[in-house]
Amino acid sequence: MQAFILGISNGAVCIAYCAPVLIPFLFGEGKGVWQNFSVVAQFLSGRLLGYLLFGVIAWAVGQTILLTAA
Repeated sequence: MQAFILGISNGAVCIAYCAPVLIPFLFGEGKGVWQNFSVVAQFLSGRLLGYLLFGVIAWAVGQTILLTAA
């Protein structure tokens, strides 16, 4: 539960860190905002998938190390 709350609390920091990059991209492509939003959503979904994949791989390696050490 503590990890979940820590992740939620980092949401504001993540938005503040990414907003200077994503907001100009959202408005600057020359298309409508909603069309640009779809591209930004795809980008952010890809990042999320990458983080999740890295986390699952790190977890699996950790479990393997723990099982072989026991």
